Amino acid sequence: MLLGCNYSSELIELLKEGTVDIDYIKLGLYDLYNGVYEEALSFKPILLHGLGFCERASMQNIEQIDWNYVNTSFKVFKSPHYAIHLLAHSDDFFDTSETNNMIEYIMKVVDFWKQNCNIPLLVENAPYSDYDEKEFGVIKFCTDANFINDIISKCDVDLLLDLSHAKVASFNRGEDIFSYLNKLPLNRVKEIHVSGSEKVCNELRDKHIEMNDDDYEILKWTLNNTSPNIVTLEYGGPGEIFSWRSNKDILKYQLIKLREIIDK
Repeated sequence: MLLGCNYSSELIELLKEGTVDIDYIKLGLYDLYNGVYEEALSFKPILLHGLGFCERASMQNIEQIDWNYVNTSFKVFKSPHYAIHLLAHSDDFFDTSETNNMIEYIMKVVDFWKQNCNIPLLVENAPYSDYDEKEFGVIKFCTDANFINDIISKCDVDLLLDLSHAKVASFNRGEDIFSYLNKLPLNRVKEIHVSGSEKVCNELRDKHIEMNDDDYEILKWTLNNTSPNIVTLEYGGPGEIFSWRSNKDILKYQLIKLREIIDK
């Protein structure tokens, strides 16, 4: 099993020192990563996560996607697969009461990505909280286990299982995390994302902070019930904007612990 991690200057320092061992660096094709692509690729192949089209399952701009750019990027950065968020935003729909119509459109978008990508397509489960709904228009039904299973089955795609997203969604839905995970298509998990979450105003929110003991136990349980190719730590990021979650010592500790877990 392989180990990936978010790009950060702190990660590059650790790789230069030889104090951590990873297989992939995760980053997106956004302005904030300008100037780091060549350096990152000189160390490890890249897990691309974000191409600049605001990729999500309810996106309304699918006809604007430059597929030559997309597939060339996959080849240049050696990305083994690509994932879009299985996420619906209320701003993408004129009438959010028509759930069946939204699901039909989401399936169309997922299938469109699958047919045009020249590497395997995954869908990533989404987080949900009152904050996500009010600030970003996230629609709750996209975190229903039945919905996730239905899309994966009908579109015949695999799952990028984000454990922080699952933890946040299950908590705010009033469900036990392990019961929630058990309802997902665990046999189709190809990659796992891990990071820490935080309780704010009596709800759990996705924060990409340091993992705690519970997060490691959830990962262990998940690895006993899945067969992913990659586990990716979503901690750290480029520049001053992500310095608050890019502590070098914390990053090192998590990567060493994760390597020990997945090697077992």
